[in-house]
Amino acid sequence: MIGFLFMFYGYFRVIDEPMISVVLTIFSLGTRVLLAYLLSAVLSIGYIGIWASIPIGWALADLAGLYYLHKNAVKPADCF
Repeated sequence: MIGFLFMFYGYFRVIDEPMISVVLTIFSLGTRVLLAYLLSAVLSIGYIGIWASIPIGWALADLAGLYYLHKNAVKPADCF
């Protein structure tokens, strides 16, 4: 999942949208911190929630990158 995230970072920089890379970075980090805090508070999960928050945060940032990519995709009519 981190590989896809790195590809999104590079892709958005190449198409001259570097702020999207920054937004994805902040989104990934923010969700990981928030999930680590929330999941570690659950007694049955404990510190394993911290480790689980890392790939979950990456996956959510990947979904955000895919959403932005799909939302701003070049339409065939835009090519002419």
